[in-house]
Amino acid sequence: MKYRSWKVLALAVGMMTAAVTVNAAYISGSIQFGNGSITIPGSSLDSAGGISGYQGVLGPSDRPSVLGGSQTGNYLAVPGGTKVDWSPFSFGDTSFLLWQLTTPNGDVFSFKATTLSIVQQNENFLDIKGEGVASITGFTDTPGTWTITVNNLGSQFTFGASTTVPGVPDGGNTVWLLGTCLLGIMFVQKIMKRSQKPA
Repeated sequence: MKYRSWKVLALAVGMMTAAVTVNAAYISGSIQFGNGSITIPGSSLDSAGGISGYQGVLGPSDRPSVLGGSQTGNYLAVPGGTKVDWSPFSFGDTSFLLWQLTTPNGDVFSFKATTLSIVQQNENFLDIKGEGVASITGFTDTPGTWTITVNNLGSQFTFGASTTVPGVPDGGNTVWLLGTCLLGIMFVQKIMKRSQKPA
């Protein structure tokens, strides 16, 4: 009987330790991007089959940036105005690095797209979205969503984009609770055994 108690105790402590580890590392939050324009294959948004390039407001040698005040959660560590490297892609791609940036302290934030769908596409407007995986130095890769909207303003296609990472719901709370319950059951069993012993 003692051997069984030790097994239950080891299981409970192990589950609670795992729960703390699970809770600590996942990403959550959102971030928005803009201050730039894109180029497309061809000359019209309604026939575009992808995005072939990006540039910031200062021209081809510049890059789009993080919109100040848009950052929440783990993305609060990214200063507004941080320049972002964007990857070209075609609308038929199924997996590609969407964006990546490096903060002043050297942490790398990135997002890899794993799905892509066109919400709306016409000569004046393009709205695309998808799912993917967020990465931040020191954190566990976490599922998230992304969107890009493009407007046709004369000779320029301006764009805005966002990434949202809801985090992992529940994290390790359920595992922690289960481990605590197992410890509680063991404690109650010990009390009951003591009270049943003859005086």
